[in-house]
Amino acid sequence: MNHLRCLAIGLLAFGLCSPAAAQLGLNQGPMIWMDERVVDFGEMKQADHATHLFTFENRGTEPLTILDVEASCGCTAVAPVDSLILPGASSGIDVTFSSRDFEGDLVKVVVLRTNDPAEPRIDLTLRASIIPFIRQDKEWIDFGETEVGIARSEGALISADLGTKFAIPQIVGGEDVVEWKVIPASVPDEIGYRVEATLRPDAPLGNFSERIEMNVQHPNRQKHRIGLRGAIYSHFIVADETIKFKTVAVGKTVRRSTTIKAASTADYEITDVVLHADYLKPELKQTADGYELEITLMSDRLSFDGTRHPFLDYVRLITTDPRQPEIILEIKGVLRRR
Repeated sequence: MNHLRCLAIGLLAFGLCSPAAAQLGLNQGPMIWMDERVVDFGEMKQADHATHLFTFENRGTEPLTILDVEASCGCTAVAPVDSLILPGASSGIDVTFSSRDFEGDLVKVVVLRTNDPAEPRIDLTLRASIIPFIRQDKEWIDFGETEVGIARSEGALISADLGTKFAIPQIVGGEDVVEWKVIPASVPDEIGYRVEATLRPDAPLGNFSERIEMNVQHPNRQKHRIGLRGAIYSHFIVADETIKFKTVAVGKTVRRSTTIKAASTADYEITDVVLHADYLKPELKQTADGYELEITLMSDRLSFDGTRHPFLDYVRLITTDPRQPEIILEIKGVLRRR
């Protein structure tokens, strides 16, 4: 940043961007000169702390005033004891960074405000890579698209530091779709478990997506979460089982759509669309690989007596697939005044 500042005022090429420049009248007024503006703490564990001193010098001809120091979440910064730094004097900002419950690559900023007219605001950047107490090799246990009745298992590796009293006694959630197993696993220099989910033979058709909570035994954690998602189909796969209109102004006519893909070679069809709401108009169009369902919202037909009005309805698609005789989709949104 100091190098860029010199370029901006055209002095670097002449060797005039230095403390001696102030004697020539080139740095009139206060001028802050930072030794560094970015610090990388590297790898840190959760609930750990690291400190760093950002030093600076007043290379101007008038006193430099530290007006304010603002630290973002996870940081604390201590302003200099003396907020008035005379020309040629140095000081520093002591910053403490806490990794808290953060995970992964993290960037935090401490904002320094001064009376330097060229740089009234300086961002001091802190970087770190936070290693969680409990780690996993994937964020989601993802089954993708799976035909109903197919026996299939997917899993994730969960681990913690070697020597930690770590166990996974119970997994709560997703029981209507999968059956859970926790299997000890070998992980170099760690204690690990494979959390395995197997699709139930009676799992309901359609998309599923939820965060699964594990009750864990760990000195620093009692809970840990992992995602579970997928789609179980017979012949038809719906891209989105909720048609979202979000927020619509009263009087507007808005259209939204979703696709229904034919996922097998069977000759099944969608024969009817059932929707009773008079403010919604469905239109089913056949495509090369299935259907497109378009829903038109005629908001002027919906009773409205306020500034915001949420609405919720359902549409039924009747099919000739004996294993999936109907597909039910949700339609929702919010009306607002213009």
